[in-house]
Amino acid sequence: MIKRYPVFVMVIFLITIFFATTTVFAQQLLQVPNVVGMDSAQAKQTLEKAGFKCTVSRGTFAGDQSRNGIIASQSPVAGEKAIKGSAVEVSPYQYRQPPDRSKI
Repeated sequence: MIKRYPVFVMVIFLITIFFATTTVFAQQLLQVPNVVGMDSAQAKQTLEKAGFKCTVSRGTFAGDQSRNGIIASQSPVAGEKAIKGSAVEVSPYQYRQPPDRSKI
């Protein structure tokens, strides 16, 4: 009986650690919101409110000036699960004036 006691305690300890760790990680996984189509400030606010950090990558070039600063893509994509406090990378459109074809 004395020899079994340390094994029993170790098994209970490992089961407790397993469930405690699983519960902590499950609580920290959040669904990433969709910010594509929002302006950069609104996207940052939305991500921070949802528990994420917002990082801005180089933009996607657009010939339409009205799309300047609008989020073109994000990673991870909307609906995926990510760890609370992790970064969501957004890529806004950046206006680039089309070349003047009359001078070609």
